[in-house]
Amino acid sequence: MSLYGSYKTDATVENEGAWFPYGDGVCIRLARAGGANKNFLRCAEVFSNKYRAQLNRKQLPNDVALDAIIELYADAVVIAWEGVTDENGDDLVCTKSNVIKVLTDLPDLFAQVQEDATEREAFKEFIKEADSKNLSSVSSTD
Repeated sequence: MSLYGSYKTDATVENEGAWFPYGDGVCIRLARAGGANKNFLRCAEVFSNKYRAQLNRKQLPNDVALDAIIELYADAVVIAWEGVTDENGDDLVCTKSNVIKVLTDLPDLFAQVQEDATEREAFKEFIKEADSKNLSSVSSTD
């Protein structure tokens, strides 16, 4: 495979997101955390600027950093979801506050979302085509 075939991604998919299955009928549409996702880069810059002094001194408390990163993902990575419910089984609408709550309550899910959102392969052209075929039953909540 050529260098371009190995590394070129689809900027549209990076920004509009790809669907990822998380078991039991749950799918989450994620934009790329980085790459061509300019919204992510802008939000990351805001985070960086807000905490620059603490970051430079390596004095940013871990809980503050984690909360800020989860908010960054709620703002710029998690685009939509299907099948997400609360602890009582009630459907949750994909809103910023619900995304923050779910990712905060479920740290292992957040770790998986971070891994998926940074995986280059998920944002390549051929994945977009397969994504639309395999997850055609999943509708966007945009």
